[in-house]
Order: sequence, then C-alpha cells, then structure tokens
Amino acid sequence: MHILHRTTSDFQEILLEKSPEDELRLTLAGDLQFRASEEYLYHRAIADWPMEGLSDRKNLNVLVLGGGDGLVVRNLLRYPNVGSITLLDIDAEVVELAKTQPDLVALNEGSFHSHKVKIIIGDAFEEIPKISMAFDYIVADFPDPHVPVLGKLHTVEFYSSLARILAPEGIVVFEAPNVVHTRESYSCIVRTLGSVFQYVLGYSELIPSFGELGFVIASRTAILSPSARAKEIPLSELPPAGISDLANNLAYEYFAKWTQESWFIPG
Repeated sequence: MHILHRTTSDFQEILLEKSPEDELRLTLAGDLQFRASEEYLYHRAIADWPMEGLSDRKNLNVLVLGGGDGLVVRNLLRYPNVGSITLLDIDAEVVELAKTQPDLVALNEGSFHSHKVKIIIGDAFEEIPKISMAFDYIVADFPDPHVPVLGKLHTVEFYSSLARILAPEGIVVFEAPNVVHTRESYSCIVRTLGSVFQYVLGYSELIPSFGELGFVIASRTAILSPSARAKEIPLSELPPAGISDLANNLAYEYFAKWTQESWFIPG
C-alpha cells in the first residue's frame, strides 16, 4: 500500500492510502471507512435512495452528521432541489484532508468547496441542541457504536434532539450495524428510533468490505420505500431488543457483546 497521508488528530489516527491497484482507501482509528471501488454502494444507500422520497420537494435544507470525507455531500449536491447543506463533523483534520488532498478531492468532486455547503466542527451530541433551524433531510453518517462515546448517538436523548430540528415532513436516515452479525444492535437502533418517531423503515445494502449493512429511515409522517432496489427489513424479522438511553447504552452494549463473542475487530 502507498501511504498518501497519515496523521493522528485529537480524536483518531487518519490514514489515506492507495492499493497496488491504485484504489483509494480511507481508514480512521484503524477502521476502514471506504474503498473507492465500492463506496458508491454505501453512499447511494444512505444518501440517494432516501432522496427518492423527496424528489417533489424544492430548496431542501439538508444536515449531514459525520461524513467528513465529503462523499455524502458529493452525492447530495447532484440534486438540483437541494438548496443548502450543513455538515457537522467532530474532526477538523478529516474535513481539511477532504478539502485539500488531491486524490480525495477528485473522489468527492470538491464537494466542500460548493457555495451550498456550510461546515461546522463539533460533537453532534453537544452541537445539535444549539441549532434552531429546521432541516428537511438529515443524514447521520456515523461509525458503528463500538465504543460508548458513539453509542450515545443512538439514544432516545439524541434522537429526540434530531426530531426537534426536523421539518414536519422531513426524514432522517441512519447507517446502522451489519444486519446479519450485529442484529440485536441493529434492532435496538430501529426500536429506539421508533420510540421517538412515528414511522420507521429499515433496509440494507450488501457492500463487499462490510457485508449486509443496515440503514434506517425515520419520520413523523408516512415513509415510502427508499428505493425499489433497497432490501426492506420488517420489524417482525428483528430480534427483541431494548430501547437505548444514556443510562443504559444498549446499542453499544449489544455491539460490544457480539465483538467479544466473535473476536471481531470492527472495520
């Protein structure tokens, strides 16, 4: 592997490299974030498919949580009905890399330089309560909850803070853990969202490096399928799971239990 950039920020090790086949790869805190040959599968599932239900809306105000590599924003900028995008990411160094490193800029199509994009650096759990504007579409592009600090982003408290800033007919989408291997953690996220939002829809996409990744859309109004191409996951097919809050961080606990039992290293 050819290392293009390697550093350690206040939050994680950042590694951008190219394979012998000239494939760009980003790794954060030891966990693979994307391979250039397959990242389109992930980003169409989390960004594009839910947009199909918003095609008749105009001048959408969008919030992206995480997504410091600029790839979710890249996809969203392709839609003419997107009026503005606010990106909130905790790691300024990842965002700066996505704005300046030539290979990554080529992949994200210079998305962070668009006049439609505003960037806020901060912890989503702390920053969301400070936001007063409403958003039509919120994309939560967070890592799996394999540590408690990430588990807090899958709690009633955090989901309620998102509901507060979601427009009446808006939608929020979350990437969730692998629906095959971490089914209890996925079920916990779905059920916790369902305790806050009236409508919840789960679906998945097979991504070679990550397996069958889960996604969840939530809204206060009726939700259509994100895409005819998406594999929906009925709630009846999920195992029983508790609702996560800060005192009982179940999304993390379910995920941690599986990693301990399987000796699996998230990535």
